[in-house]
Amino acid sequence: MPLNQAALTPVLQYTDNGDGTYAPVPTPTPSAVETATVTIEWEHNEIHEGDAYSAQIYDADTDIATPKTFRVQAPNTTKRLHCVWSMSCGASGGLWELYEGPTVNAAGSAVTPVNRSRNSTNTATGAVFQDDTYSALGTLIWAEFVGANGAVFKAGGNARSDSEFILKQNTAYLMRFTATVDNTICTIRADWYEV
Repeated sequence: MPLNQAALTPVLQYTDNGDGTYAPVPTPTPSAVETATVTIEWEHNEIHEGDAYSAQIYDADTDIATPKTFRVQAPNTTKRLHCVWSMSCGASGGLWELYEGPTVNAAGSAVTPVNRSRNSTNTATGAVFQDDTYSALGTLIWAEFVGANGAVFKAGGNARSDSEFILKQNTAYLMRFTATVDNTICTIRADWYEV
């Protein structure tokens, strides 16, 4: 294809000097701010792309005999869920556990993931449930006890690079909170992006 020479020729603007002569208008020089390279973290870009999701549950009355459960089911597709878990509980505390591959007897209530870009119509490929029943918990991959004397205690979800898991295709992940006293408040949350 031949080059379009006119398209390659810069357009110069001239100003009338008022005496029948013309002078070229100086080309403005962009400021450092206008030419600065702006970068964002990959995870933040995934929010802009509409591929980042969040799901959360809250229970104001978790009892010792009935641990609170929260399951994320990774899809059986080529999309991978890059997930960070966070949770908080009342001062009495309890044991937080993350299991891979639990055996679900009966699915509990579905939890609808929210797209973190509120302008996007994309929907999550991962599914989320709370209060399933299990015949086996699966492989324990993380556990942390939090609590004792204080207000609210949090676990997980610190720096993303320290706490992110890439979930295995077509595999369930169970976050379970076992309270040390009845009537314990807890919140469980999963944030992920899909690539």
